[in-house]
Amino acid sequence: MPRPPERSDTIPGMRIWCWTAVLCAAFVHASYAATPFVEGKGDAVFFRSFEDDSGGFYVAWTNEEAGKLIGLCAQHIDPRGQSQWGDAGLCITARLASAKDWHGLADGRGGMMLFWDETDGVHAKRFHPGSAQERPGNSILVSTSIALQPDAVADAVGGTLAVWCKPLPSGRSVLMAQRLDAEGKPVWPRGGIRVSLRASHQTNPRVIYDNVSGMIVAWRDEVNSASELRVQRIDFQGNRLWTLEGLKVTAPMGQSEYPQIAPLGTGEAVMAWTGSENQTNQIYLQKAGPDAALKWGTMKLASSSPAVYTRWNPLLLGDENGGTWIAWEDFRNQVNYLIQLNHLHGDGQSPWPNGEIALAPFSGDQGKAAMTHDGKDGVWVAWIDNRLATIGLYIQEVDGSGNRLQGKTGRLVADKLNKPSRPQLVALGTGKSAVVWADRPKKGQWALFWSFVQQPSPQQ
Repeated sequence: MPRPPERSDTIPGMRIWCWTAVLCAAFVHASYAATPFVEGKGDAVFFRSFEDDSGGFYVAWTNEEAGKLIGLCAQHIDPRGQSQWGDAGLCITARLASAKDWHGLADGRGGMMLFWDETDGVHAKRFHPGSAQERPGNSILVSTSIALQPDAVADAVGGTLAVWCKPLPSGRSVLMAQRLDAEGKPVWPRGGIRVSLRASHQTNPRVIYDNVSGMIVAWRDEVNSASELRVQRIDFQGNRLWTLEGLKVTAPMGQSEYPQIAPLGTGEAVMAWTGSENQTNQIYLQKAGPDAALKWGTMKLASSSPAVYTRWNPLLLGDENGGTWIAWEDFRNQVNYLIQLNHLHGDGQSPWPNGEIALAPFSGDQGKAAMTHDGKDGVWVAWIDNRLATIGLYIQEVDGSGNRLQGKTGRLVADKLNKPSRPQLVALGTGKSAVVWADRPKKGQWALFWSFVQQPSPQQ
């Protein structure tokens, strides 16, 4: 059976159509209908979601109508499931240069930071939970260069660590990085600093906080069409710590669009990517740091089972205790792609007797997974599933011992979906999260949905 196609985790297109209703704030297993909280015209919508540190969350999305300007909007949902920024949310800007090239994140102080690309460069703005802007008036201009594929993460002092691609006249692009203070002002030289001085085409960056006031960046690096996965660590002063060009993790990089990277604490990180072995597609892992060295030999396989079945689309999450959670799509039963989950300690070994587990062993293809912490010792995982001849959104919680806490085959959040996006999960504290997703109910229309997911049911 062919592999289910990997789809984008976000969707483009739009204008705000209306706020119709807020989805029921409690997860009810017997109810699978979903009511959109925002709808619009267009083929798709790009959105991002992140926590407010008080049991609620933010959602930001693009607002585009064919032939017109692209806007960026946001809404704050409180712990009761109530919209805090009016029925239509906030309009952040109506001058996005691209529906894709923007980013948002929780600021670690209950607010959110957004930054985006306009025709004059990179802009940033911070918002408090009550929608008050950190600084009144216009956003801060972070860089006057074009910023593509931006990514960012909060530091430990209320600031932001950002990275993006800067196109050069020669046709290649280089990675730039910037540290913003608690007000959103650039700390490093305006325009940012180079992540790597290698004379290469640098794209697809991903950044994490290194837990020592700096950042670790992974990216796709190409010279003469030969690809590599590279990684760099930069301290809080902007010094490159893993050589001027960064560390080479593997070559070729394989088919991953973006590298997967997860923090392990104190300057260490794990990277995941796909590659070929024994005429199958496999998932590999490598650990780097805190010094400029790779720690797991040449690399290691993510799965504990033999490399004779195809595996795709790795998903990483640090366990906040020096280990890593990893999930992927697996074809080992030769009938359906099922999502497998493994928990690895800092040495790369799984504490579970048989290694990985299937999240929801059931007849049907599973994909487009998202993962976040459950506030205890486990994780929530959400995915799209086509079991029972309908497309649905499911969720599972797995504890640190590998027990499935939402039933053997997972819990249904919404079904009868048409063309759903990859869901996004927001951790909201112990035993609670929010899941956000987009769908295209009919041609030329999109809709955004969300639901709280509450305490787990008894173990089955």
